[in-house]
Amino acid sequence: MRLLFVLVGLLLPQVLRAQSFNSFEPGSYQLVNSPGMRHQSLLKLRGNDQLLAKDDRDDKVKLTPKEVLSFQIGEHKYVTAGDFKLGSGPFSKPVDLAFVERLDSGQVNLMEYTYITFTGGSNGMVASNEVKVYIIKAADWADAIALPSYAWTNRGEKLRDALRPYTVDRPDLAELIDNNQLRDNNIPAFFHALNSGQLFPLTEAMEHKIKKEKERPIENPFRD
Repeated sequence: MRLLFVLVGLLLPQVLRAQSFNSFEPGSYQLVNSPGMRHQSLLKLRGNDQLLAKDDRDDKVKLTPKEVLSFQIGEHKYVTAGDFKLGSGPFSKPVDLAFVERLDSGQVNLMEYTYITFTGGSNGMVASNEVKVYIIKAADWADAIALPSYAWTNRGEKLRDALRPYTVDRPDLAELIDNNQLRDNNIPAFFHALNSGQLFPLTEAMEHKIKKEKERPIENPFRD
């Protein structure tokens, strides 16, 4: 992740929700009021709540998540998700509706929400950090759910608890959870295996750890 420094006096409210500004790229989008039509345009995602579309005459149109059904920029596909909370407890932050990148779809849709956080620094400077959060939503759910991060949830305990309900019919995926093999970086592989019915692609290191766990002798609790 890049570390950016900006003057406190230059911080704007929209920056708090913004992803990095990028250039216009060829893409397409569908509007809520005309879902059967896909519009070809040059697109730029500004933050997680504004999509800019530019035509051949350089005329620009600003689109919000309420107006856009889905869009694609290059190989990246985006949809909208809302009514989920970031964090928990008194410091949780609700997200009404935002653009999210769709990473996998099927039984459970996996998406990624990106936002910026700031921490105070010395000499009147502020450090900004890009944060990515996995969002999941099944077709019959009214709201989306933000998955807890492994790194910030007691060594992944909350993450494992959040994933376990989806492994009722997948003992192979349940075994990954039981052996604490899942981390933030392989969550997409977990949901791809769930949605496609394929096996989770274990790395050599993961297979070695699982083998060691199985070979560990079971201690006799009644031993003197």
